[in-house]
Amino acid sequence: MRVLAADDDPVLLEILRAQLEAWGYEPLLCDGGDRAWELLSPADGPRLALLDWMMPGADGPELCRRVRASGRADEVYLILLTSKGKRGDLVAGLEAGADDYVVKPFDEEELRARLKVGERVVELRRQVLRSERDQVLVEAAGAAAHEIRQPLGTILAAAQLAQRSPELTEALQRRLQTVVGGVAAIDEIISRMEATSRYAARDYGEEGQIADFGDAP
Repeated sequence: MRVLAADDDPVLLEILRAQLEAWGYEPLLCDGGDRAWELLSPADGPRLALLDWMMPGADGPELCRRVRASGRADEVYLILLTSKGKRGDLVAGLEAGADDYVVKPFDEEELRARLKVGERVVELRRQVLRSERDQVLVEAAGAAAHEIRQPLGTILAAAQLAQRSPELTEALQRRLQTVVGGVAAIDEIISRMEATSRYAARDYGEEGQIADFGDAP
C-alpha cells in the first residue's frame, strides 16, 4: 500500500522512507503541504498519509480539512505528525479531520501499529463504499427491468393479435412466433432483474399496462 509522508524535515523524511519500506509500504515523500495536496487529491491517490502539522504551504490540519471536503473524504486515513502534545492540540487536529495523531519524537513500533490500524480502517471503508455502489447498481437494474416490462407487454400483445389474423401467411406466422418467443425469454430475464428491488413504474397508458404474458385479450 502507498503511504504519503509529508514533512519539511529532510532527515525525518529519509527515516520515514526507510521505515515504511521496511514495513512493506510504498512511500511517497514530499516536503510541503501544496505538493502533498497534489498527491492526495486525485482519485487514485494514496489512502494512507502521514502529515506534519507545520510545513510550508498548506499545513497538516489544512490538508485534513481539504481532504474531508473533497470526494476522497471516506477513502483516506490521515495521521498528523507533530511536536504539539497538549490536549487542545489533539482536539484541534481531530476536529480538522485527522483520523489519528502521533507526537514527535515517535516510537517506531507505535507508528507502525497506527499505520496498521489505518490499513484496516481504509479496507473497511472500501468495503462499505463498494457495498453501497453495488446496492445502487442493483436498484438501478430493478428499476430498468420494471420499466422495460411494461412496453414489452405491449409488443407481445400486438404480436399475439397479429397472429390471429386469418390472412397471415405461414412465413409471417413463424416470424411472429419468433417475436413471441423472444419476448418470453426477455421477460424471464426481466423477472430476475426486477426481483432485486421494488420500483414504482411510470404510467405508459392502457396498452403499456399489459404485463401478463399469456394470450392477449
